[in-house]
Amino acid sequence: MNTIAKPWVDDYLLRLSQAARALPRGQAEELIEEITAHINSALPAGAGEADVRNVLDALGSPEEIVASAAPEAPASRAERRGLREIAALILLVTGFPFVIGWLAGLALLLWSPLWTGRQKLLGALVFPGGLMGPLVLLPAVVWLRAPVDIPLSPVARFVLAVAAQLAVAVYLYRSAGRQTTTLHLLT
Repeated sequence: MNTIAKPWVDDYLLRLSQAARALPRGQAEELIEEITAHINSALPAGAGEADVRNVLDALGSPEEIVASAAPEAPASRAERRGLREIAALILLVTGFPFVIGWLAGLALLLWSPLWTGRQKLLGALVFPGGLMGPLVLLPAVVWLRAPVDIPLSPVARFVLAVAAQLAVAVYLYRSAGRQTTTLHLLT
């Protein structure tokens, strides 16, 4: 590369490497190597300023290149996990204050666009009242026997109920906003 082309190309590659910070490291390095190789092969030996500008303009801006190489990201802030989703899960699980918190959490869960219908149904099945429900009902469970004799102590039933609620909350938190992946075939 000649002395006329080098500053232009170096500036372009610097901007590209800065923009590529948004990509995973391996993908960013591969992208920079590909663009560098393309520039080196596209520029003739005695390239002038006009030749360099034409090659770089044909590539597009570094930001456009990185955006086209980036994996599909949520289009807007509304499609990412936020305060609404976290509050929904906390209120569903804790239920504080008793049923009112659970109802508010259920409303937030249903309002959120991040969960599928099945996930919302699963969240709605969290015991009404969240963890407050079993805590309040524990004394009643100790004195009452289930219609079907389950060989679990009342404390074990309580622990199982709490663990199930926490497992649902963790599942919903991790799945919020995840899109199912589809296979795209190049034609």
